[in-house]
Amino acid sequence: MKEKDNGMIDVEVSREAAEATERIRRHIESLPEEKRPKVCIKCITYNHGEFIREALDGFLMQQTDFPFVAIVHDDASTDNTADIVREYAERYPDIIFPIFETENQYRKPGGPLTKIMQDAIDATGARYVAMCEGDDYWTSPHKLQLQADFLDTHPDYVMVTTRYHSYFQSSGKMIEEPRPDYDNYDYTWLAKEGIWPMATLVTMYRAAALNINRYLKYPSRIDAVLFWNLLQAGKGHLLPDFTAIYRIHDGGAWSGLSEDQKWNFDFKFRMGIHNVDKSIESLKLIKNTLRRHNCGRKKVFKSRRSEFTTILKHITKIEGLRCCIGFLLKYIKTGLV
Repeated sequence: MKEKDNGMIDVEVSREAAEATERIRRHIESLPEEKRPKVCIKCITYNHGEFIREALDGFLMQQTDFPFVAIVHDDASTDNTADIVREYAERYPDIIFPIFETENQYRKPGGPLTKIMQDAIDATGARYVAMCEGDDYWTSPHKLQLQADFLDTHPDYVMVTTRYHSYFQSSGKMIEEPRPDYDNYDYTWLAKEGIWPMATLVTMYRAAALNINRYLKYPSRIDAVLFWNLLQAGKGHLLPDFTAIYRIHDGGAWSGLSEDQKWNFDFKFRMGIHNVDKSIESLKLIKNTLRRHNCGRKKVFKSRRSEFTTILKHITKIEGLRCCIGFLLKYIKTGLV
């Protein structure tokens, strides 16, 4: 990844992805205006052979009064995922647009996977982008219509989410995610609360709201960072409808991590946001990482002393000091520092 003279980030994408994107572009341009997609579904999949059919069926069952397409990116799976995606693409060539990699892009530095998906989405010309990874799936045939209708009628909102159920693959247990105590949020709300009130599989956003050049500057380009970027352009809203299933299994990108791995992952991506933004809001994100991961315990504080020191080094304004003062007082009163 390198920055051009005009300030744009230049990221090299794979030949397979570039060719697939060009095929998508040619197909969309050949359609009359009324048949071009209003919504593009972004689906990244890797070794989801056991689950991918449910994800694709969830796309195909959508009942809408507008055209939509799904970009399904197989990141060089080593199981039968690519074969299943190819089967669906052949059966539904006007909806399923696949990208098959010969090398895994997720592990490559510089954000090629982010650029690949953005180029493909741009090629569709879609106004809105819906997200769902290959191991999750949608349960409501009205999901896309509900969300697109909301964004159509609320121009000051850049994203809309719904509620969902979590499914534990190993036990077969299904739980209803608790009803949050909010309906609307923006990036300052994220900074204050220290949580992300949306899940990837139930998110739809305005394509025009994404500042892709800024997004590529962040060292981590996970979906949480994407949402942080989007919400700087407008607000988000939570609809009350249940529309999807979040699958929790050992191979999940997040659910498969240990608690310590989650801590390190959480801290690093928030630190990465602050290193780019250098704002009070991004500083609050880091502070809230410590709060969320039970850092009130002495042994945890001691093991995370270096990270806390890093946070203090980034406090350069009175406002930044204020956002951490309560945290510091807590430890002074308990005799831990």
